Amino acid sequence: MDSFLTWNVRGLNDPTKQEDVKCFLHKQGVPLVALLETKVRRENVNQVVNKVFGGWQWDTNAEHVPKVRIWVAWQGAFL
Repeated sequence: MDSFLTWNVRGLNDPTKQEDVKCFLHKQGVPLVALLETKVRRENVNQVVNKVFGGWQWDTNAEHVPKVRIWVAWQGAFL
């Protein structure tokens, strides 16, 4: 694996923030990212996936908390 990124990115419910994160990840070209303190509401998970992580594999802690705080996403099959 070349590199990975962790980011405390509070407020990922906001579509503007989603676009910022998507652009940043694209610029960085990292295959693995962990977003922390996202506070994404469970009902917004699919919308965020479609906007930010299209084509990525991902997992969250959504089944354990009402607001997603940990989001791990990766490209390819390196895990």
